[in-house]
Amino acid sequence: MTDSFDRSLWYECARCDFQSEPGDPTTVCPRCGATMRALD
Repeated sequence: MTDSFDRSLWYECARCDFQSEPGDPTTVCPRCGATMRALD
């Protein structure tokens, strides 16, 4: 029972502080296009 990605992992944009939904595998901010950083 191993998912392809950790559903508890989420991302925050270093530029505009947008935060993705938990489990969303995106690493690019949909708001400003900057690279997002992983949080845990």
